[in-house]
Amino acid sequence: MKDLTDSLAWRQTRLTLVAAITLGVLLSLVMIAVDYRQTRYHIKQSGQELLLTATNTATQAAWTLDANLAEEVLDGLFAVQAVVYGELVTERGRLLATKDRRGEQQAPFLARVLGDELTFTQPLIWQQAFTAETQSVGHLQIRINGGLAGTDFQRRILWELILGVVRNILLAFVILYISSRLMTRPLAYLTRQLQQRHDRRFEPLQLQAGHERDELGKVVQAFNELADYLQQARAEQLRLSEIMAHHLQEPARRLVSFSQRLEHSLVLRHQQDVDLSIEFIKTQSLRLSELVRDVQHYLALEQLQPEAAVLHLERFVQDQLASPAYVQRLQPARVEVDIASDIRVLIPTVHLREVMEVLLNNALLYKKDGQPLHLQISAEVGTGYKTPGTAGEPVLMRIADNGMGLEAAYREQVFQLFARLVPGTSRYPGTGMGLAVVKKVLAMHHCSIWMEDSPLGGVCVVFELPRFTDSRLVAGRLVDAARSEKQRGDDAPA
Repeated sequence: MKDLTDSLAWRQTRLTLVAAITLGVLLSLVMIAVDYRQTRYHIKQSGQELLLTATNTATQAAWTLDANLAEEVLDGLFAVQAVVYGELVTERGRLLATKDRRGEQQAPFLARVLGDELTFTQPLIWQQAFTAETQSVGHLQIRINGGLAGTDFQRRILWELILGVVRNILLAFVILYISSRLMTRPLAYLTRQLQQRHDRRFEPLQLQAGHERDELGKVVQAFNELADYLQQARAEQLRLSEIMAHHLQEPARRLVSFSQRLEHSLVLRHQQDVDLSIEFIKTQSLRLSELVRDVQHYLALEQLQPEAAVLHLERFVQDQLASPAYVQRLQPARVEVDIASDIRVLIPTVHLREVMEVLLNNALLYKKDGQPLHLQISAEVGTGYKTPGTAGEPVLMRIADNGMGLEAAYREQVFQLFARLVPGTSRYPGTGMGLAVVKKVLAMHHCSIWMEDSPLGGVCVVFELPRFTDSRLVAGRLVDAARSEKQRGDDAPA
């Protein structure tokens, strides 16, 4: 029972009904007030009209001092039930006729509301037929009981109260039905889905049809994005746990093993084993240091928030290829850049530089032996996710090579943490963290990365970059990447 009273549907129903009944009563009171004024006005008009119908006969009775005729006038007036008193008095104060039934008919409630006795007086003026002279001959007065005259008013009060409340209650149920269809039921549906989820499960929520574009749809979309992020974070956490249990402990075990071997060789004075052990310990120490460094860098990516920059993509790529780190390594290679000069992206310079370095290093590392490297770097405005804070669709960038290639079955696996398809040797160094770092950097900017077949025979890496289309401020100021790159080059030591 407590769950019912605490539910949104019950609170909504209770508040809506209370508001509907209150509003219905208030509206009915307003209508009753308007009806009251109209009824009072109608009673006054009716009283005056009633007197006018008897004015001529009453004037003749007062002029001729005919008491019988005066009695007939009052009898005619008393045919109206609401008239409770009447008198016809001459100009000199003589009472020709009077009639009183105030004690016979009563309507206490309406009499207090509309008036117990409403007095109406009509002067009696006699006009000479030939001279057109006028002379006051007396007055005719009646008193009307407002309660008797407005008997319909009491019935209308009851109907207006009843109909007003019923009308608003029906309107409240219509509003409740509409709000239930639009809000309460979808929320209850989402609540049941959440209650059915076990701990640490992040399946996306399903939304009822018709709510894809409204606020509920946006809430569900935001929740599903958060759930997807938490799912990925959990997967990364599990992966890092495996790495800590295997990749980092394996070099440590080998260090212990060869340290013991070195100790034993020193006792036996086996110089060859001593040199081998020292070299192996050095190699494993360096590998362990690289693993720890890469893990620290990966975990620190989201903690560091470098300033976003508006980068001219074609200029940035050319500057990257012309940097000292790649001039000599790319000297025998053939590199084609096809990027429109007006394409600009919104991303921190350090992030895009890291993405380019990892992808260029992989292309150089896994090129075919005996064949010059051929790279095609292109970019175009693509269709897909509209990056928040930017204008239009993202930029699709492609880096295609003629290297060793990669089978389709492994093209998703290589983006996982410490994923390596070849053993770590001096020919293929590294820890297997490069593409995982690239994927996480791009994901921080709501961008994706994947692999396709290369027209050159190797592999083509495709990734999104946030597009920027106008010169607006980013984090308070516009960053000119070309100028900052030039300043770095000028400040570099000779």
